[in-house]
Amino acid sequence: MTIAMGELFRFGSQKGALVCADTKIVSSDLATTTGTKIHLTLSPRKSAFAIADAAEDGNAAKMLALDLTSALCDESVIHMGHVYNVVKHQMTEWYGAYSGSRAPSIQFVLAAAIGGVCSLFYCSPPNSILAKSYAFAVGQGARVVDPLLPVETSPLPTVGEAILRATYWMRRAKRDEGSMCGGKTDMFLISDRGGIGLLSGEELDAAESLAGDVDVLVSDFTYGVMSLDVEATQQKQAQAFTERYLSLDRRAKNIKFDGMELLAGIGRKARKKRADEAEKAGNQ
Repeated sequence: MTIAMGELFRFGSQKGALVCADTKIVSSDLATTTGTKIHLTLSPRKSAFAIADAAEDGNAAKMLALDLTSALCDESVIHMGHVYNVVKHQMTEWYGAYSGSRAPSIQFVLAAAIGGVCSLFYCSPPNSILAKSYAFAVGQGARVVDPLLPVETSPLPTVGEAILRATYWMRRAKRDEGSMCGGKTDMFLISDRGGIGLLSGEELDAAESLAGDVDVLVSDFTYGVMSLDVEATQQKQAQAFTERYLSLDRRAKNIKFDGMELLAGIGRKARKKRADEAEKAGNQ
């Protein structure tokens, strides 16, 4: 069942959603391959949909994900309320096609931006779809990630914070559930004003490397507190911890996510177009 996650974030005055997944695909016979499990589509109305799966059968999940995003891009989907009906219909139809045999277990993280509203959903055939206002994970890796997630009442993170947290959770899932979770991480960002961002490769590798060093620091801190050393030794350890903490903080701030720039650039372009249209209308 691998791992996929979703998280809402704030981006200046905008609101957006992050969707990510690993690239380890497990087939129904437990054969493993590598490939993307996340898809991004844009409709003619500039609505955006990002979907990631965690499934028993990666190929079946990919087929259904494409059906879902294709249906969501239909011209008739003009507000968030339509998402429920479209997703339920597609999943129920897919599930029913298995008739006498058992359909493979599939879970999706779906992010949707329609008409200036950005929302996040948990979806699972045949007809489960729930709106989520907080970070969540699906798949086998979720049992590792769930205890690490912030509580539902936590404030929305910034986009940079959301990316770093997601890479940390993904690394933990790959480390502790390696039989099902692994490979690179793919990540898509969408914003409520038409922006999109794509993150993968070196930028996410750097963030996951940072996450590994954060784990080492937290472990050293924990066992240092429990060591019962004399106060002088503990003070030296606390000073060393502070220096390592600040070093990791500098590394985190120096990681550049090109997808964030793309998200901002498209957002600025959309705002400029609306401003130009408003100015043109005012001059008529």
